[in-house]
Amino acid sequence: MKSNFIRFTVFLILACLVSWQAGLRADGLIIVNDPNNPRALRLKYHHVDVKIRDLTAETSVDEEFENPTGQRLEGTYLFPVPAGAILKKFSMFINGQEMQAELLSADKARTIYEDIVRRQKDPGLLEYIGRDVFKVRIFPIDPRSTKRVKISYAEALLRDSGTVSYSYPLGTEKFSSENIDEVTVRIDIETTDRLGSVTCLDQAVKIERQGLNGATAVYSARNVRPDRDLSLSFTSVRSGPGALFLAHRIEGDDGYFRLNITPDLSLKDVPSQPKDITFVLDTSGSMAGEKLDQAKAALLFCVRSLNVNDRFEIVRFSTEAEALFGLMAPADRENVGKAESFISGFNATGGTAMAEALRLSLAGKKTEGRSRIVVFITDGKPTIGETAEDAILGIVRQDSGPAARVFPFGVGYDINTHLLDRIAEITKSVRTYVEPKEDIEVKVSNFFKKISDPVLTDLTLTFTGPVSVSKSYPSLGELPDLFKDSDLSIVGRFKGDGPVKAVLEGMANGKKQRFEFDVNFPKTETANDLLPSFWAFKRIGYLLDQIRLHGSEQELVDEVTGLARKFGIVTPYTSWLILEDEARQVRDNRLDRDQQIFGSAVPQPAPEMMEKSKKSYDAMKEQSGAGSVRASRSIQNFNSMETLPGVGGGSRSEDEPIAMEKRVVNGRTFFKTSEGWNDPEIRTLNDRKVVRIGFGGDEYFELLKNDPGVAAYLSLGGSVRFLHKGTVYIVSEK
Repeated sequence: MKSNFIRFTVFLILACLVSWQAGLRADGLIIVNDPNNPRALRLKYHHVDVKIRDLTAETSVDEEFENPTGQRLEGTYLFPVPAGAILKKFSMFINGQEMQAELLSADKARTIYEDIVRRQKDPGLLEYIGRDVFKVRIFPIDPRSTKRVKISYAEALLRDSGTVSYSYPLGTEKFSSENIDEVTVRIDIETTDRLGSVTCLDQAVKIERQGLNGATAVYSARNVRPDRDLSLSFTSVRSGPGALFLAHRIEGDDGYFRLNITPDLSLKDVPSQPKDITFVLDTSGSMAGEKLDQAKAALLFCVRSLNVNDRFEIVRFSTEAEALFGLMAPADRENVGKAESFISGFNATGGTAMAEALRLSLAGKKTEGRSRIVVFITDGKPTIGETAEDAILGIVRQDSGPAARVFPFGVGYDINTHLLDRIAEITKSVRTYVEPKEDIEVKVSNFFKKISDPVLTDLTLTFTGPVSVSKSYPSLGELPDLFKDSDLSIVGRFKGDGPVKAVLEGMANGKKQRFEFDVNFPKTETANDLLPSFWAFKRIGYLLDQIRLHGSEQELVDEVTGLARKFGIVTPYTSWLILEDEARQVRDNRLDRDQQIFGSAVPQPAPEMMEKSKKSYDAMKEQSGAGSVRASRSIQNFNSMETLPGVGGGSRSEDEPIAMEKRVVNGRTFFKTSEGWNDPEIRTLNDRKVVRIGFGGDEYFELLKNDPGVAAYLSLGGSVRFLHKGTVYIVSEK
């Protein structure tokens, strides 16, 4: 066990240093015809401009290569593109002469790729088998000179279940000898019909709307070598909300899906759905000073931002609770003025009568056609009146009913996160925590902007067809309200396949609304291979919350551990669980030492790293304090994330998952150890056929010829272990 501890803890530290930027891949590449300098060229910059008009995309690329050596080199420029792409323009000049590019079909491209693998002993290009390729010979490449290449091509995009997808080959960057100074990809989308959802699972891509029919997506990074292609999907719709459906499924396994539903942006001029909102502020003695000043400013902003058809109430509480109106009052000029005077007179003094404040804020029944929201701001634990957690939660369950949403805002560290988180759980809302150095006014104001214009409330989503959906996040029975300028994003698992009718129902301006979307759950789909990891993040976030709020049931811990290990989701809260689990399985002879995903690659101990992980996990189960607040915030980030952390070479904050040297292939996360790349799916089989193959030999290329589906796995490197169609393949360079 001690050796496992040493290996695993050091692995975590090395993984943090490696991050997602090390040893990875770029788009166009130049293969040098010199065995002594196989990767002599360096890609200095790479700029891409993409124009998408409905189902047509034109991609323009500008990149510059540098020969940093003192030798004259000869090379071949290659650029893999989707089958059927049309070369629009190619520009490269050598000695004043413009070179001509040749477009080769996927069959001819395959021969080139395999030949390069044999000569260069690098299988990276195998992942592009099945694509066409532009090819041009380059000579001479003078010592310490540069070659600039400009290329543009057009392609027809396909619409599947209403979703259009575009992919750019950003993953060939590994053929640059060093990191690239600058990589930018700009994608402009314009649709004839109204643009619906636009999504990309890469966190480095920023998406901005450009009116009702357009959007711009930008990826920008410096000193990087991105490790995978950039993929983006969107929908266009004529009326009503738009739905974007993505799926991933390996044949014979349950699938993964993501459904994004976007409100009709043309509703901007329609009166907002009326809401009843209660602002509750803790004015106990601990709020004195800057905290109370910021909170008062936030409430003034919210009150002044109410819509004309809203109603509101304000409750302040310390030793006792006090309501301004005693009922929901119209948000007219007179009442807003009264609220401003009331808020301005708040002073910090006394204890914390939280239970009484909750009773006042939840008093009265929901009015049909109006959403009901409570914004609850506190910096302390209940000290006056009812203080028992279960009793306070009973008040919330009894008085809130199925309709009220209570959004807790915890300020500072001296709060009961366990209580506030459970209030959010019961009322199907989200919690927010403001640490001592953060601005309460900014947090509350930004939140209110998001929820100020509900489009659909009291949502239900059903799927009708030959498919069963499970483990969806958010749960289909606990869907949040849908607001303007936001998406309803659902990710889950599914069994079965075929056409399905997705029906979304909700309330808008007092009337029941129904929207139907036709989606097709596939039997097999190799695209969208980040979806399994994305789902796993959501699932782990849900399970960690259950452990925090309801106790450490062993089956929950086992599931977190299994998912974290399988998908490489190593956080301060999962690393301790993974170590304990693997040590136990090895001790009980249920796990071979060479099957440990996080083992065998590191030589020296780092106990301080594991001690930090243990403290983080222990803090997750605490009810108050700085560690508890940070744990709650981190797990909330799991539940609310819309992109995968770490993809695309981005930086990582302390709360985000620890980056590891890993790759996602066909929805599986492969891990790098001293033995090469390892597929965790190998561990799922007790009785398995094992085939050992030497890298680059006759058997290697025969396997590739007979089963092209293995190309994605083989492209990882010369040493790789993977499961494919019930057989474990062990490829070795030795």
